[in-house]
Order: sequence, then C-alpha cells, then structure tokens
Amino acid sequence: MSIRSAAIRFPASRVLALSANQTRALSTQGHTAVQRLQEVMEDYRRTNFTREIPSRFKKEIVGAAKDENNKINIESMMLVVDNIGGSERVSRNDLERIFTEVGESGKIPADRMMQLL
Repeated sequence: MSIRSAAIRFPASRVLALSANQTRALSTQGHTAVQRLQEVMEDYRRTNFTREIPSRFKKEIVGAAKDENNKINIESMMLVVDNIGGSERVSRNDLERIFTEVGESGKIPADRMMQLL
C-alpha cells in the first residue's frame, strides 16, 4: 500500500463537512463540545418545537444567532444557549472550543453552524 492510496479514516461522527470536497476532523474535546451543544438543542426542540421539523428548528436557532454578514460569533451563540436554558450543560469553554476548531476569525458561517447542529 502506497502513501497515496492510504487514507486516514475518521469516525463519521467526528468529521465536520466544510464543503463538498473539504473536511476537518474535530479533536476529542471539540467532538464532545459539539455533542453537548447538539444534545441541548435537541432537548429544547423536543420540548418547544414539537411540530417543527429539525431543519426548521435549526434555521430558527441560526437566525437568532447570526449577524448581518450571515456569521455567528461566540457571544451571540452563548446568548442563544443561555436563552434556551442550556448554559448549565454547554459552557463558554465548550463554545470557545467549537469556535476555535470550526470558526474563521472567531466566527462561524451560518451554513456551517446548520451542519454542526
């Protein structure tokens, strides 16, 4: 097996799709932080958005957090997490980890956050 044919394989749950041809693996801490965020969002969706499909709920969350440039900063995401009662399960450190690993200049584009949630 040559180096060219050898591929590094990551568990599907630990790979974040960035675009059609580009992926980035999350660290173990990043993966754990993303899981916590997803769990908080899913619990809130089940309780308060039972009639909405998950993609519609994600659009609502991202819409509440994004700025005029269609990007999400850590402060606005922390505010959303706090407003839905998830700040005891998702810490600022968790969000900082996510924004460090996934973000660009401290912000995450709205479409990437949709994929993440």
